[in-house]
Amino acid sequence: MSSHFRLKFEFFGIPRLRAGVAEFFVDLHSDRNTLGDALKMLRVGLPEIDEACFDGKCLKKEYLLNISGDRFTKEISTRLLEGDSVLLLSSDVGG
Repeated sequence: MSSHFRLKFEFFGIPRLRAGVAEFFVDLHSDRNTLGDALKMLRVGLPEIDEACFDGKCLKKEYLLNISGDRFTKEISTRLLEGDSVLLLSSDVGG
């Protein structure tokens, strides 16, 4: 049996308006813990986010992802660790 951890997504700007919530949690297995894995679960759990923020399999250019407040990325192969959180925000937030 593989171990798992809970990952928190936080939403700011347009993503928060579209989702209707400030945060959403997904459970990741330790052997399926990439940003791509987490985004798949997010898109299924919150179809409003899927429609508003994604174009096919890719995040629309006007949106950004940040891992635990440390780094911005769109690289879906990024490994996530227990304790990480993913922020989804529109690129004009704070601008």
